[in-house]
Amino acid sequence: MSVNIKKKLLISAYLKLFLKQGKQGKTEKLLKLSFSNLKKIKQMNPLLLFLDFIKKARPFCEVKSLRIRGSIQKIPVIIKQNRQKSLVLRWLLTNTVSRNEKTIVESLSKELIETVALQSRTIKVCDEMHKSAELNKIFIQFKN
Repeated sequence: MSVNIKKKLLISAYLKLFLKQGKQGKTEKLLKLSFSNLKKIKQMNPLLLFLDFIKKARPFCEVKSLRIRGSIQKIPVIIKQNRQKSLVLRWLLTNTVSRNEKTIVESLSKELIETVALQSRTIKVCDEMHKSAELNKIFIQFKN
């Protein structure tokens, strides 16, 4: 798959997440404004920055709960790529909305910039997921 198709698919997936109650044109406008804001700040192609964000914030494992011998154990499991991307996009949306910026455009662009610099909330969420998997690595033997 070419890079352009990947970019289009990721951006359309983010737009679908962002568009729960609203108009598609409005969300596309917000995304374009935040990308232009990114281009002003970083002087880079914002689509490449978005792809870099996806690469840096992707979790590779998560913890699932399983009932074993009467008790519930948390077992680390490797995540497939589709789930990795959907988790990253979901985290980006929740962390963008929870930021205390004036507009959603500013908060989205700052979240992307901080993630590329490895300092955002999205990276912290990913690290917490990896730490919990690391703590429960003893229970990998129970995975089927």
